[in-house]
Amino acid sequence: MVGCSSGLDRNGRGHPIIENHPCEAPDDGARFGYHAPGNDAWLLECNPQLNREYWRVFVTLETEKAYIIPRPDGAPELASVCQDLSEPLHSIATANFLCQPASSSQQVEAINSLEPNEALQIARYLHSRLQFVYDPNIPAILPFPIPSDILDACSIRGFQNEVELEALCQTEERRASSGQEIGIVYSGPGAEQLVRRLNELYGIENDGN
Repeated sequence: MVGCSSGLDRNGRGHPIIENHPCEAPDDGARFGYHAPGNDAWLLECNPQLNREYWRVFVTLETEKAYIIPRPDGAPELASVCQDLSEPLHSIATANFLCQPASSSQQVEAINSLEPNEALQIARYLHSRLQFVYDPNIPAILPFPIPSDILDACSIRGFQNEVELEALCQTEERRASSGQEIGIVYSGPGAEQLVRRLNELYGIENDGN
């Protein structure tokens, strides 16, 4: 972990934005095999809709601007916000290039330089629309499953009648223990079973339940 600025701890306490935020993050918000925030501070959602955050807001303390991980530009969950002029977040989404994947470095800079309160609003809306699904046509799990979430989902319980999922989880565990950032294709019955566990992990009702 990179050293923090003088007077600030690793979670950004000591900075006005963090000190004035009504709740305290339990750690720096890093997720194994996916993202390490360095000196940036995790701005935790104080009234979470789900059991955990998929989209996490981080503040770059030097600039006092915020970004969201995973990056939200082009997220299908924002479709109604982008299409409906009456949506309260429409102007924020369009002004910050969130309605389609970034196509330039200038757009990326804008997406990663949100006002903290706006970033929290966007993340809150995204979570209200979150549902893990399996698309066999790609094939892939959508949205992309965070590696640490996969390991947690695999650990919820045993694998009775879930042979394919057990094999997928074993592959993910080997990848994690090796430290190699090699992508895994999530497909077939194992991926379908993993989707159900991911939704369960987040406290999202699975379709058909």
